[in-house]
Amino acid sequence: MTDKKFEARLAGLTAWAADVSARGFVPPKLDDLTIIAREKSVNASGLDAALIGAWQAAIKEVLKQVAFNIAEPHRQLGSEFDEPEGAAGRPQPTWVAPSPAVAPRPDSSLPETYEEKAFQSLKAWRDRESAKGRPLISNVKESQLKLVVQSKRTSVEEIQKFMPAVGQFAEEIAQILSSIDVPSSEIPKTSLAAPVIDNPTTQVAQASPSLAAPLRSAVDLQSQPTPPSAAPAPALPRPVAAQSANSHAAALPTDGIDQHAFALFEYGQSTSPVGKIAIGKAADGTRRYSWDPSSSDKPITIYRVVSGEDHPPYSPDRAELVTVTNQETAADGRPARSAVRYVQVWANQGGSAAEAIAAQPVLHAEGAFVSEVHNVEIREDEGRVIGQWIAPPGTRNVQVFRLPTEKAAYASGDPEYRIQTASNNLGGFIDGEAERGREYLYQVYAEAVVGDVARLSSPVVRPVRVSAILRPVTDLAAIEHAQETDVPCFDFQWTVPPGGTVVIHRTELPPDAGLELKPLSTETLNAHGLLEESRLAHPIIVDGGRATMEGVPRPTGWTRAYFTPVTILNGQAHVGTTISKSWRDPVRNPKILERVNSQILTFEWPDGAAAVLVYVGKTGLEPEFAMAGHPHEITEPDYQQRGGLQFGSNLPSEGCDLHMVPVSFEAGKRIAGAPTTITYQKILRLKYQVTAKRSLLGGLSGLTVGVEAINPTPSMPSFVLVYNPKRLPLTVSDGVPVSMMSDLDGGPAPARRFTPSSDGTGLWKTEPEAWQETVSPDGGFVRLFADLPPEILRMVALLDPPMKALRISGAGALNPFRGMFDAR
Repeated sequence: MTDKKFEARLAGLTAWAADVSARGFVPPKLDDLTIIAREKSVNASGLDAALIGAWQAAIKEVLKQVAFNIAEPHRQLGSEFDEPEGAAGRPQPTWVAPSPAVAPRPDSSLPETYEEKAFQSLKAWRDRESAKGRPLISNVKESQLKLVVQSKRTSVEEIQKFMPAVGQFAEEIAQILSSIDVPSSEIPKTSLAAPVIDNPTTQVAQASPSLAAPLRSAVDLQSQPTPPSAAPAPALPRPVAAQSANSHAAALPTDGIDQHAFALFEYGQSTSPVGKIAIGKAADGTRRYSWDPSSSDKPITIYRVVSGEDHPPYSPDRAELVTVTNQETAADGRPARSAVRYVQVWANQGGSAAEAIAAQPVLHAEGAFVSEVHNVEIREDEGRVIGQWIAPPGTRNVQVFRLPTEKAAYASGDPEYRIQTASNNLGGFIDGEAERGREYLYQVYAEAVVGDVARLSSPVVRPVRVSAILRPVTDLAAIEHAQETDVPCFDFQWTVPPGGTVVIHRTELPPDAGLELKPLSTETLNAHGLLEESRLAHPIIVDGGRATMEGVPRPTGWTRAYFTPVTILNGQAHVGTTISKSWRDPVRNPKILERVNSQILTFEWPDGAAAVLVYVGKTGLEPEFAMAGHPHEITEPDYQQRGGLQFGSNLPSEGCDLHMVPVSFEAGKRIAGAPTTITYQKILRLKYQVTAKRSLLGGLSGLTVGVEAINPTPSMPSFVLVYNPKRLPLTVSDGVPVSMMSDLDGGPAPARRFTPSSDGTGLWKTEPEAWQETVSPDGGFVRLFADLPPEILRMVALLDPPMKALRISGAGALNPFRGMFDAR
């Protein structure tokens, strides 16, 4: 049972076999072609191994063309598939019987035919004249002499017209030819000037015979008898290209044409338009040239494909010959010798092959290509990719591209992936920026100037996989900040390792000790406290060799977290250096308690803080200025025991700011939190002394009061001395005010309110009559109060003297001196 694909393969192979047979070669048998079409292989059993082996390259190419649905696949093959490889597939030599009317030559080395005699005579003449040193005679080629002989032209004019290259020697050549008789049996029946018939399968005997020395002339073909049992001589021309307009030349055998047989280029100005050569490249590096067919009305067109290195050829005679062909395609497998190869197609055209060869060549098409670098070797060496090659002479620059394999299908030649732009890379490159563990496609383009334009060669491509190495992250760093929601967050940064993927785990407890010593399986991370749910899912931003993870919040209820980087590659994990971050809540609800001669600072102890530092600074200045000085420090146990921070000395009376900073410890370092500031208001600190006054009999007759400002002050407030017979007065209204008067003569009248001088030099004493009326004989207590409104009184601190100075005994006591200042 067959299918359409099998039928398409068999049809392509049979059509190709028909072409092979038309060219005179022996194709495989139909049975073998059927097996190949069914098995899609030239290695199937039961095949004629010798014959199939000779044609296997062509058969594979036909099958490939059929697979791609190419129309007439047998006609799309290149010239390299025209002949078999080896003796198999070539026709056996045809036996030619000697003519019974001609006796065998006693010496086969002696010339017998007219052409042989004429050619040998002309060759001997040229060699003699060349030995004499005659100018330009050495330019006459043997192939040109053969063509002249085969043309049967013997007059000077005919020779000059037919072969301009030997025109200056036409008279001597004509004399030599006229001296040789031409047998009537050797006169050709087909005129050289007659047009070639259109049938592309016509044998050489029916085509124009004057092509080259290795090919038999029309006279030779017609004069050789064929035995009755022998098949006709095989046809020698190449297959006709389906698109060729040179149909009359399809049967011309061009393989043996000598380049020197063509007429020399006379450097005339050509008016014909010059076309473009399409240049392709086969998998083996062979260049494929193709061009549009000639539009000339001449029936014969012979193309000479020539090339020049570094500059275009100025003449087909002075260029390097690629091939002579009557097709519009050519192959060039020569290695590059320079940066640029210029290719030209010159056309010789005429009514016959001889006329075409003798005609002036016309530049038909031209093109150029930049040669690739060769001996390319690109390999990886410990994470670096090293390339070496040899650039053809004249290469200006070599461009190198490094494409990730996943993008290579559509990013070829993309400037984004070009590397090593600062160097011309003529000898190679060293790429140290390839990512470890990844696979890349390196493309190498040679750059050269063609005309005035810089052009690139086709790329040389090499795949490279960079070896991976598992290295831990040892420089993880965290920066704490607050987002718009005032939630404290961390930003992490680290150096990207040479290979693998980095993940970060956040745990409340540190991972097991020693994990960072060597790689371990990723499956064992859970057993060491690095669980899947502890892995942070935040995006990682890579910029150059640094990676960043932003906006990682601190978990609610935690006061410390451990962050552990882990490098993962091919199922292995390498734990990096763990860092810990603790955080401290700011100090809240601070208060300053004013005591008699000291101040106490209280607040809510911040979570996560090991201690609180309190800095004293001037009112209104930034905390940073105060934090440059020495702080008061209190630890959490001391705070819980004392209930607050009691300053060893009074705070400044002019007022100050207290900056409270919570601190914790990370890796043996003290880490400070955000400061909280409270202002200690300005305060007037005063002290006073109370002194007893005695009568002449030693009885207590009154008191003397002196008030002094601890810090300088421009003025003093008013004071009231309050007496209470039972207890120490607590407020200004807790007792009876005592009338006071200045201790100096001429002072103000006695009053219950008095205002001392600001320098503290004046004393005030009790008014005797009021004293007797106010103070009980049983004694009591006195105390001085500043007489100010409550809102102002908060800014005044009046320090009491010792208690014994404020307690008085009765006025009528028998011993008024004893126990007067004793404290109860």
